[in-house]
Amino acid sequence: MDKNTITGIIIIIAIFILFGMYNTKKTKKAYEDEIGVADSLFDARNYEAARLAYRKALTYKVNEEYVYEKIGSINSIIIPDTTSTYSGTTNDIKPEETKRQFVESVEKAVVYSDEEAQNMYGAFSSSASGENSFITLENDKVKIELSTLGGRVYSAEIKNYQTHDSLPLILFDGDSTEFGIRFFTIDNKPIETKMFYFKPVKEKTRFDASGSTQSVPLRLDIGENRYIEFLYTLEPGSFMVDLDITLYGMDKIIAANLNSLDLNWEIFMPQQEKGRQNENDYSSLKYKFFEGEVAGFRMRSTKDVEEEDIPTKIKWVGFKDQFFSSVIIADNFFVNGYMRSEQIDSEKHFRNMRTELGIPYEGKSEEIINLSFYFGPNHFQTLKKYGLELKELVYLGKSIIRYINQYVIISLFNWLDNYIGNYGIIILILTIIIKMGLFPFTFKSYMSQAKMRVLKPQVDEISAKFPKK
Repeated sequence: MDKNTITGIIIIIAIFILFGMYNTKKTKKAYEDEIGVADSLFDARNYEAARLAYRKALTYKVNEEYVYEKIGSINSIIIPDTTSTYSGTTNDIKPEETKRQFVESVEKAVVYSDEEAQNMYGAFSSSASGENSFITLENDKVKIELSTLGGRVYSAEIKNYQTHDSLPLILFDGDSTEFGIRFFTIDNKPIETKMFYFKPVKEKTRFDASGSTQSVPLRLDIGENRYIEFLYTLEPGSFMVDLDITLYGMDKIIAANLNSLDLNWEIFMPQQEKGRQNENDYSSLKYKFFEGEVAGFRMRSTKDVEEEDIPTKIKWVGFKDQFFSSVIIADNFFVNGYMRSEQIDSEKHFRNMRTELGIPYEGKSEEIINLSFYFGPNHFQTLKKYGLELKELVYLGKSIIRYINQYVIISLFNWLDNYIGNYGIIILILTIIIKMGLFPFTFKSYMSQAKMRVLKPQVDEISAKFPKK
């Protein structure tokens, strides 16, 4: 090797070493920061929030016995008769093993003394205690359950579809999901909306949007005419749920040096199809750059964990199953984002999806953040109707194959679907039509192969006579 080659190899090795050191340092700092928050919450006896923080710390270091011991201690405090143990990797913490514990603990009334709440949460202390309740918002397409703890979507069900074992098709459910906004107050207290109790503005607990548009406002009251309001709106015949977040009078509460707020969304994806491996292969995390293309993690990836930091603006992020998707969409844009997808070893769930997104914040006395959720099927025409390049959630192949699938196969399928209700028969007829369309080409290819078989003995004879020709 010459001098330049050796120099190049040395530089490449140095880059890998420096990158490894930087990545290790970054992971260590993230772990230590999360442990610091978790320990503070634990010492303050905010066990629910502490457990969530410890679980998040495990995503940075998966084999830390200290964290598993803390989680075990919290479980024994919240649910004294628990026999669950926590050891090994994050895959050992299975959602179905902890779901009962989570649900029981969430449904309990959480009560803090005034002094404890004030020390932990400052202006938010009045909403730190409460009892969780649920509100249903549905139309003819979707049904969502809203939780007053965190004001979040607790579960999302797609109507007119079933799982392989004829159960309701639920995209996510219960405490296997997290959603909330995170920021610091002017007195440097870390606040996450998922930890507080929102109050329903309306007394109803069920809203049916099958005939007319319905809205459900949930309000996190700060006092002195200041509040954070989550307004969920659903129209008839739509898979799209609007979420308008109003920050009223929060300019005196949120730290003045912030120009963005952190939005965290995480779900465990339940198995819907009988073929678990096939469902996992065709599931992925997708996102669209603001005024740019759609990107994301590759399907059929062999990696257990994939993650990516996006420093630029993002329009939407989608957690894509084989046939259904949960998507969060910004009316304007998210300033940046972190994406993570992890394959998990669980009886009921097969993937954990998570995103952390930056929401633009201007510090006004009244500020409204407009977001939307799409909870629905990966149906090309349905996604195309909503625009925003959501149709890219449906993989149609590359180059010419994509155009054939989009303009020929899908059109034929939809046309047949107007007259035939059985998808099996539709696929059979579609296969016959495709075979007939390709017949001229396959027949020509067959004839060419037949002629070559007839000529082969003569070609072999010539080759034997003139071997070097």
